[in-house]
Amino acid sequence: MSHPRPTGPTPSEPDAAGASNTPRPAAPAADKHASPRGGESRYLPPPQPRHADPEPPPAAVPHRRHRTRTEWTAQEVRALGVQTDIATAGSIFGLSRTQAYVAVNNGLFPVPVIKVGRRYLVPTAPILRLLGLDPG
Repeated sequence: MSHPRPTGPTPSEPDAAGASNTPRPAAPAADKHASPRGGESRYLPPPQPRHADPEPPPAAVPHRRHRTRTEWTAQEVRALGVQTDIATAGSIFGLSRTQAYVAVNNGLFPVPVIKVGRRYLVPTAPILRLLGLDPG
């Protein structure tokens, strides 16, 4: 049984356009920070030299939107005013922001919560009563 011979040009022979089928050597890898027009990219920062010991990451900055405390004084709770948000009320009871929202969604939050649109409000009077403080 004979196999048909390929009809195209052999790898060393050029085709009709003069192009050769021999594989070209691989081009050097392009610098990912180089601009297609040459020079540095305006979108990526310049490459940093690699060090044996990388610098430690900067210290975490606490998120300032929600108060995170371990203890609240009666004066601080009273200073909240008439209402507060879920994260603050949760922190008074020792809950994280996520735990407080989960408790509200499951109906397990220790004081009544008022939903206004997409926002939750917590009156401070029930918090003060639950803590045994005079809401007056």
